[in-house]
Amino acid sequence: MNMRRILILCGQDETIAKEAQLYLIYSVPDLLAQSLLHPLRIYLRTQSITLPLTCCAMLSILLHLPINYLLVSHLRLGTRGIALSGVWTNFNLVGSLIIYILYFGVHKKTWGGFSMQCFKEWKSLLNLAIPSCISVCLEWWWYEIMILLCGLLLNPRAAVASMGILIQTTALIYIFPSCLSFSVSTRVANELGANQPKKAKLAAFVGLYCGFMLGFSALFFAVMVGNVWATMFYG
Repeated sequence: MNMRRILILCGQDETIAKEAQLYLIYSVPDLLAQSLLHPLRIYLRTQSITLPLTCCAMLSILLHLPINYLLVSHLRLGTRGIALSGVWTNFNLVGSLIIYILYFGVHKKTWGGFSMQCFKEWKSLLNLAIPSCISVCLEWWWYEIMILLCGLLLNPRAAVASMGILIQTTALIYIFPSCLSFSVSTRVANELGANQPKKAKLAAFVGLYCGFMLGFSALFFAVMVGNVWATMFYG
């Protein structure tokens, strides 16, 4: 609730600070959606169930277009509508995944209900989760730091808008190696769990090779569309 004051104290433009606070307030429910979405994704990926994930994501994206139009253009909610449409879309994805799991009984072979075992081995889990969480936060926080620094420039609105385009472009390019890392890590874990270290090593090398190819492809894409990409973000 005090984000506007904090941003202004950091030297940000008052209009930008007001819109940022509005967006953050209406994005708070997304924290609940994300807290459910990520465990569901990992739960399915560890069982090599990926096609339903893709189908549910595609369904959510298709629904996102009319939802975004309804909230932003029809109801004229502006920044609030943008935030709420993202929240709505993520809850649609969570709901579709839960429906899939329950309808097809995916959980029956892997979950026997609540028991005291739920409270065991949390130490080893937290030993992995906490450093991973910190590393991911540090990776993405630099974007937020850059946005704050852009707000201190002579033309903060243009600078922040340009940084927004950069973040969207980076997210688009980043999603491909991110998906590759998810699939490779799952495959390696499954092979190691099956006591197949050679296959795990092969999967890791294939993932590394594909990562290099994706990196060069991203570079080629950025160079090719460098002069026209920004035109997609203004009317």
